[in-house]
Amino acid sequence: MIKKIIKHVHFWHNFMKNGKYKKHEYQYRNFNYQQINKPNHAYLYNYEQKNNKSDYQMGYEQASYDIRNGNKIRHYPYKLMRFINRYMLFNKIREVVDYMHGYNNFLYKKQG
Repeated sequence: MIKKIIKHVHFWHNFMKNGKYKKHEYQYRNFNYQQINKPNHAYLYNYEQKNNKSDYQMGYEQASYDIRNGNKIRHYPYKLMRFINRYMLFNKIREVVDYMHGYNNFLYKKQG
């Protein structure tokens, strides 16, 4: 059971942090187009730039993006993941929990 939970947590982590959720926007925003015209620097493409936003803010903005564009609303098990993070994984997935917290907070504020 724990292996299954960890597998799902790993999937969520990659899904959120690697930009697969806002796939197209992420690709265009983080691609350094100046590198294309430099043939001697073929390996210097900068696909990922350091993101200075907090995980909470990324989740909050993702929920806003989903509502604005009519995307499917995700319902993340924030309380369950917070419990697992705190008592089973000893705070190793804090960034995933913060992302879920930001996403769910935006939905909560939008509802009421």
